[in-house]
Amino acid sequence: MNSTNRLRSFSSIVLANVSPIASSLSVFALAFAFLVVALPNVSNVSIVSAQTVVATEYGPFAGSQFGTAIDISPSGEYVITGAPMDDFFGLDRGLVVVGRITENGLQQVGQPLAGAGNSDQFGYSVAITDDATIFIGSRFDDSAFTSGGSVSVYTYNEGTNTFVLSQKIDAQQDNEQFGWALDTSDGGEALAVSAVTYDYNVPGNGVTGIVRVYRRADGANTYAECEEAIEYEATATNVEFGSAVAVERIGDGIKVAVSAPKEKVGELNGAGIVEYYSNNLTCAGPWSKVGATLTGTQEFQDFGSSLSLSGGLLAVGSRKYNATEDDAGSVQVFQLNGAWQQVGSTLTGSQMQEYFGADVALADNGSTLVVGASQYNAEPPFVTHGKVERYRFDGEAMDWVKTGTEVTGYRGSFLGTSVAANSAGDDIVAGAPYDSETNNDNGKIYYITYETAPDTLAQTYSEGWNMVSLPVQFAHNDYAEVFPISVPATLYSFDGAYSLEDVLTPGIGYWVTMSQDGAVVFSGDPVGSFQVNLMDGWNIIASMGEASVVEDPNDLVNEQELYSFDGGYQIVEVMEPGRAYWIYSEGAGVISVVPAPAP
Repeated sequence: MNSTNRLRSFSSIVLANVSPIASSLSVFALAFAFLVVALPNVSNVSIVSAQTVVATEYGPFAGSQFGTAIDISPSGEYVITGAPMDDFFGLDRGLVVVGRITENGLQQVGQPLAGAGNSDQFGYSVAITDDATIFIGSRFDDSAFTSGGSVSVYTYNEGTNTFVLSQKIDAQQDNEQFGWALDTSDGGEALAVSAVTYDYNVPGNGVTGIVRVYRRADGANTYAECEEAIEYEATATNVEFGSAVAVERIGDGIKVAVSAPKEKVGELNGAGIVEYYSNNLTCAGPWSKVGATLTGTQEFQDFGSSLSLSGGLLAVGSRKYNATEDDAGSVQVFQLNGAWQQVGSTLTGSQMQEYFGADVALADNGSTLVVGASQYNAEPPFVTHGKVERYRFDGEAMDWVKTGTEVTGYRGSFLGTSVAANSAGDDIVAGAPYDSETNNDNGKIYYITYETAPDTLAQTYSEGWNMVSLPVQFAHNDYAEVFPISVPATLYSFDGAYSLEDVLTPGIGYWVTMSQDGAVVFSGDPVGSFQVNLMDGWNIIASMGEASVVEDPNDLVNEQELYSFDGGYQIVEVMEPGRAYWIYSEGAGVISVVPAPAP
């Protein structure tokens, strides 16, 4: 349908379906103008400095290196920790423990899990979902191929308080170290696993590495391998492609970031690279590389030594980046907006060989960043305490601002070797695998919680009719309470016809009448990305709790034709928090509302 017909259809649907409010809506004029909205990619945040270490847990035995790998479920309920060098069940078989966060700290759930054979290093990589489905990498598992590796998937039976093996995914050749790194999407729809020493048997290419992606079978906790793996044509050998992986579901697609931190960039040996790939949820067919390859800028920088994805943003750690000191380390955050754009400034360590960026975790749709600096020295001459820092993106300063003080480890503990955050970014877990406070290299994990004040944002409305949405998770949602300047009995939703409503639902757009011009202040957790089921024709859609845009993998809509209303209609490209918009769909289907790209 061309734009002229769309406008005619828009006018007719507004006038034909407004019987409850015809006297007001009939005077709306279609005054179209382009409105450029220059907003940050994340909402302004309250910078809060209070954090508490509410639990510290030690590894069970000397030499376990408990905390080498760690993850926390998106809701923050469960924590999984790997101790790949644990010897209790056999030499370096490895051990994995899962805990539930309670008022009394971390309480173990289920049984400890161990590798099947000596030297498996079970627990070298781990991940966990909200239903306590867990994923465990054993990079030297010999059961299928010599030192080939494997990944085990377990489900949790709360009735019997046990973990049950639902699937074991084996390597596909000798010595590939499958399970070196792994990551799963928040909902567990996709699993990405690397094998960093996979050998392509290509002269001059050698042990480049490979990443295999798996999708969850419908109604089951088993995973099927995608039709094709993610491969990389290396410049150098032993580039460790897959040293870090990150996976995220956005709408109906899977996004995967993969690093090769030992890759040569031009004449820079070991500068490192990161690539970004896309596929649909069925992952039938090849992976599409999206955007240019991100590259390090210094020799032996290890660009991509750590990765994290959240809300379409990508954090990249370079643990050997030379800042004011050699190997101080750095972290950069990027967003793909046609081309890669850096979000905020580059964060760097301040000490020689600090390894700032040894691990990173993005949360809260990319507005919270956690960084581990595993070799930070807190009390010279003691060394390698390690530390963890948390940053929030300040939408006014357009930069990352540290919240609270760093949490440092015991001397020689390497705290920050692993870090993870819940989806809200207020609960953090971190591993210190060489902590020897109670036993030599038994390891230790930290659970850190942040007392984050509710975010606040304001939106101005005009006297008369306004298109509105709820940008925060409000306590009650009664529209008279949310919009105190509104006129009673004037809240309408639209689903082909107008319906009078009493309460607001996040993710739904409405019409409402205001009694006067004024600003409304919203306080609470911002509404994050969500999906919208569109009907054929005109729809009213809501915005997020930050500047947002439409993601439309099925080409149902023209994203450039969003119509806002402020006494007249304007075409906009970016949706503001607290407002709603008309959009035309060529058929019934699903779109996503996601954070807007950085300006």
